[in-house]
Amino acid sequence: MDKFNREKLKNLNRLDSILKLFFNTPKVDNIIDWNSVKSILVLDFTNIGDLVMLIPFLKILRNNAMKSKIFLCCNRFGQDVLGEQGLVDGFYLVDGLHSLNTPGNMIKNRKTLWNKIREINQKKFDVILEPRGDLRYIFFMHFLKGRRKVSYNYTGGEEFLTDVIDPDPKVKHLIEDKMVFLERIGCQFKEGERFPQIQLSEDGKEYNRIFRKKYRIGEDKQIIGLHPGASWETKRWKNYPELIKQIFEEYPNSIFLVFTSKGEEPYANDILQTGLSVGAKCIIVAESLRNYIRIMGICDIVICNDSGAAHIAAGYGSYVTVVYGPFLPEFCQPWGKNVKVVSHTLECKPCMNPNCKKGVAQCIEEIGMNEVWDAVREQLEKLRKN
Repeated sequence: MDKFNREKLKNLNRLDSILKLFFNTPKVDNIIDWNSVKSILVLDFTNIGDLVMLIPFLKILRNNAMKSKIFLCCNRFGQDVLGEQGLVDGFYLVDGLHSLNTPGNMIKNRKTLWNKIREINQKKFDVILEPRGDLRYIFFMHFLKGRRKVSYNYTGGEEFLTDVIDPDPKVKHLIEDKMVFLERIGCQFKEGERFPQIQLSEDGKEYNRIFRKKYRIGEDKQIIGLHPGASWETKRWKNYPELIKQIFEEYPNSIFLVFTSKGEEPYANDILQTGLSVGAKCIIVAESLRNYIRIMGICDIVICNDSGAAHIAAGYGSYVTVVYGPFLPEFCQPWGKNVKVVSHTLECKPCMNPNCKKGVAQCIEEIGMNEVWDAVREQLEKLRKN
């Protein structure tokens, strides 16, 4: 499974060959007895969408290790994403996207990382799990106190692990990859438990009631969420203003929530101005991440790029249309019964590069208005019938 940029993978493998000269952790053969495990630490320093995809992993882990407390070491926004889901007993927050992404940044941020390691090591864990198989995170795990340290060996790191999980080469999707991980460490689960499900807390429900009242959003209205932003320019489809005109023309009972975050305001404003010009009610949602996630729970349908928004909406069971650029949907598309994907097959996909080497990102630029509209209209019709 192509989880990693090939050039990055090559560099990590080179680094791993050097580390093997200096480290060799003894291996453990016996299966983990989850009934006797009292404390678990999970490491996941990935993005928002990946954390949503971690939900079934954490839920299954809790169901199998019922006597254990589960802690999550993750990026600074991890608590906003998962804090209200009742799956984690405590968080350790690390700016992993910047301090752990390269060896150079690890050295530069060594003092901050070491202080975090000392904080975590106030507790010794029975089991530490890193379900991605990333050498950088496995190396960080080496300095943590844990009786069992478990991960995949995608990029190496076996020298730091007590338990090495061999990946299944036939598995593609990141969630399915985590299910294989769970099976191989002795966890049992049912088929339906594989799907991420986001639960609204009572505070979240109250926040949404206040939001609806503030903007006079009646229960009879069809709420359409739009998130035009994305982490990379090559992931950003640009025809949302035209799309909103098409939707409102055929479905005038719609209210549009335009979700935005820092740096994405121009895209949201283009949609807002277009919506207002045709008489549509548009509301810009520029909230904290926690409230952003809460508000998305009131949307009937969400239309977005390959981003965390797609996974959040699918986690609520909403209808989702997601436009894919350079990544392959079969690796990371949202899991849900109501998800539609618009994507073009190209030889250069997945490139996993934020800047197109060809100069023009055909993967996203050539996705036409009609393709997305057809997917959205199909979902709107299902919504109307329900």
